[in-house]
Amino acid sequence: MKQIKLGWAVLTVADKIVKAISVVDCIGNHPLTYATPEPPLEDVRDQALLLLTAEGKALRGGTDRTIERNVELDNLTEMMNHTVDYVQLVSQGDPLKVAQAGLDLADEPSPWPIPGRVGNAQAQPGGNLGTILVSWDKVKYKKSYSIEIWVETEGAGGEVSGIWASTVVYKLEHQFMGLVSGRTYRFRVAAQNSAGMGSYSEEASCVAR
Repeated sequence: MKQIKLGWAVLTVADKIVKAISVVDCIGNHPLTYATPEPPLEDVRDQALLLLTAEGKALRGGTDRTIERNVELDNLTEMMNHTVDYVQLVSQGDPLKVAQAGLDLADEPSPWPIPGRVGNAQAQPGGNLGTILVSWDKVKYKKSYSIEIWVETEGAGGEVSGIWASTVVYKLEHQFMGLVSGRTYRFRVAAQNSAGMGSYSEEASCVAR
């Protein structure tokens, strides 16, 4: 059976929102083919709109807003993966039925190898308060880079934990904004293409201005 591709990893957050709503509309326009979508289409649409709101707040800066955006993004990603599984089951890889759902069939295996490890990741204070500029060396066979920042969170009992919050970029540097001045942040970078994602770089750290 031919497999469906979502192409989610290489999309920006804004493109993911558009993609999710487009798939919902396409499936909804073909009720004879897709009679009982799972998850329900309205739930997917609502989650896409929640992400849209969270992304708008995150773009204005702030660690808490970025964390909230990432939670909503994870929720939408899970729902879209389930939607693809449903379309795969119903369509059985039939190109016409897959197209009716606004999706595509996976390409042949990538001719590219998985990119190598990113080297020389560096972090330095940016030009403005609350900013850090992260840069790294170019990696062969890359299509994009996934750059992650370690965001610490404190529980009600005072215990400290955290998550890696990721952003997809296409250049060899990225500036983080809205950080807390005087706080130390950690970063790591990995190259990716259609074959997969390479190993993360050694961590780089920096104190935000």
